[in-house]
Amino acid sequence: MRPIKNTTELIGIKDQNIKISLVFETDTHIEIQAKLDYPAPSCPHCHGKMIKYDFQKPSKTPLLEQAGTPTLLRLKKRRFQCKSCRSVTVAETSIVEKNSQISNLVRQTTIRNYFLKYPLKVRQQVQFITMDMSGAYIPLARKLFPNAKIVLDRFHIIQHLGRAFLKTRIAIMNQFDKKSLPYRALKNHWRLFQKDSRKLSLNSFYSKTFRQTLAPHEVVAKTLVFSKELTDYYTLYQLLLFHFQEKRVDEFFELIEENRSKVNHYFQTVFRTFLRHKQYIKNALETDYSNAKLEATNKLIKDIKRLGFGFRNFINFKKRVFITLNIHKKRTYPVLSRC
Repeated sequence: MRPIKNTTELIGIKDQNIKISLVFETDTHIEIQAKLDYPAPSCPHCHGKMIKYDFQKPSKTPLLEQAGTPTLLRLKKRRFQCKSCRSVTVAETSIVEKNSQISNLVRQTTIRNYFLKYPLKVRQQVQFITMDMSGAYIPLARKLFPNAKIVLDRFHIIQHLGRAFLKTRIAIMNQFDKKSLPYRALKNHWRLFQKDSRKLSLNSFYSKTFRQTLAPHEVVAKTLVFSKELTDYYTLYQLLLFHFQEKRVDEFFELIEENRSKVNHYFQTVFRTFLRHKQYIKNALETDYSNAKLEATNKLIKDIKRLGFGFRNFINFKKRVFITLNIHKKRTYPVLSRC
């Protein structure tokens, strides 16, 4: 093992909150041990005061190769705990996205190198690109495909709205006593609030919370009585879903502009993102392109991985995916040279 010094700028770590403690070289790779730490922020859930908790188990994050040698970052992230709601959050960095172990720079470089295999003349013929709302890839896509229109996947747009309302519902729910009827109603029937109200089932069911047989829309109506704030956000959420599903671009963004200063920080964050990517969302509503098939395939692969409790052999895992997706790989036969 050979110690290495002064490599912060060399390896591309620009986050000042990351402090490198040790860098060493092994026979197979360069390993960097570091900690991510900064002053405790306000709680994202209740805006209360947070304190430093402890460090997470080191995460393994591949970085770009240095002089042809693979580089691995073992990063310990600081955890923070709220004094009020006792929720725990983890420090974040621009190097790697939340809940991910592959650095953004590696992702961008891998994608860039793949598409640069195609000549510029070919890439200029691409007309549409569908992608999620990750801001790191949009500038890269515009450089690689200069004539293409970027279309944000509609599923991810709805997902952002759903998460904002979900967090809002939880924040309002936590204002009630945990044994009270409003709390139990908001907790037990949360799925009904996330759905489009026009798609709620007409079939009645027995609600243990209200101790009577009710239709889904009746459960929603009885629960909304407990909070005017929740009623206002639910109405806004359903209106946004309606305009989006009906592809009413102008009405969708007018509603966002009217309410951007009135809503909580969860919706404000989503609205800022939508306005920043306004043209790309318009393209999503004006065209029929989406990542639906790709997202469905990704989910299926994850389900196979989970149901298999892990695969020791990647070839077996690949075969299982191909069988499930009914993909027939053409068999090639060797051809003898005649020379």
